[in-house]
Amino acid sequence: MSLAKDSTELIIQWISRKGVDKGKVMTVIHDISAFIPWYS
Repeated sequence: MSLAKDSTELIIQWISRKGVDKGKVMTVIHDISAFIPWYS
């Protein structure tokens, strides 16, 4: 449960360091989380 949340935070931080648009990142995260509702 918290593992998925921690992983998401790490992914967001990593992508942010790459200079990717944050709005795009959140869209991707939202799409992914829609496929893994059992993790949240």
